[in-house]
Amino acid sequence: MILENLNESQRAAALHDDGPCLVLAGPGSGKTRLLTHRAARLLREKRCSPENLLLVTFTKKAAEEMKNRLRALAGNTADAAFVGTFHSFCFSVLRERSPQLDVVEGYKKKKLFREALAAAGVSDLLDLAEAMRDVGLLKNELVTWEDYSENLRKTKKKSETEAALAKAYRKYEELKVAENLVDFDDMLLMAYKAFSEDGNLLRYWRNRLRYVMVDEYQDTNRAQFEILKLLVPPPDGNLFVVGDENQSVYRFRGAHPEYTLDFEKVYPAAEVFTLGVNYRSTANIVSLVNAVIEKNRFRRTDKPPIKPVNGAGPDVVFVRAGDETAEAEKLVAEIEKLRADSVPLGEIAILYRTNVQA
Repeated sequence: MILENLNESQRAAALHDDGPCLVLAGPGSGKTRLLTHRAARLLREKRCSPENLLLVTFTKKAAEEMKNRLRALAGNTADAAFVGTFHSFCFSVLRERSPQLDVVEGYKKKKLFREALAAAGVSDLLDLAEAMRDVGLLKNELVTWEDYSENLRKTKKKSETEAALAKAYRKYEELKVAENLVDFDDMLLMAYKAFSEDGNLLRYWRNRLRYVMVDEYQDTNRAQFEILKLLVPPPDGNLFVVGDENQSVYRFRGAHPEYTLDFEKVYPAAEVFTLGVNYRSTANIVSLVNAVIEKNRFRRTDKPPIKPVNGAGPDVVFVRAGDETAEAEKLVAEIEKLRADSVPLGEIAILYRTNVQA
């Protein structure tokens, strides 16, 4: 049986058939395994054809891993299923309607946005990186340049920066439209508008997608959330989401972990499962994670603490350094100690929060 290698909780969730489902998956609990095994079961049992299955995640790397696992479980026919990121799915929908669209990103996007600031006469008022971030966040909240300008018009007290951003946002959009360009945030906003305004398009995708599955649901932003509600309407659509509000780290990019907390309010018929066994970390690390999670005031209280399957392992050490130089010196000293104990450099990793720290 395809589910024989799953634990009891994973198997119960993988056997969920129709209707909405929320899986609360703690860290290292095998959520990718669950998603791919459920998808493979649906295909192997012929509950749907591959083209009727949508499995979305948040990174290209995760999507490729899921594709490979699904192919190994269900065979090459699984390649017809759409397994990818929200952005790639939305862009594929847009390209079917407008094949001339092209993506602007990286240096080219910065160059175009810089041109927009200059053309709008606000280069001296706005920081390029901050303006790009702010426009991206507006799009993720489904706020078009027209919406933003209209909201400002109704606002009695608006700052010079807000007025400048409205001009820059409009000019940036005009420059992109003139060259048939879309950025990554456009993919979500434009797909939402297409589904909302074109009834035939929405009916086609609702009929085609019999089962929709979402990974890392805690990092869903408003645009993604509203697209899902259009494709899989509440209260009883076949939406299967896996997430954990305690692992949401992308609020600064527009993520709304409350969509996980409130899932049953939107989909009241939802079945809920919990994956609470950690297969990845040592018991000491899991114990520390549980202690941190307990301090989260915005979490579900119906989940038990995460359980480890591995041994205690070495102690977790916390060091409070005086500044970044002291922090770096401490790391180097620790690495030298490990090297003296014959630990190869290839087995030592340094994780940092932002590229600036590198």
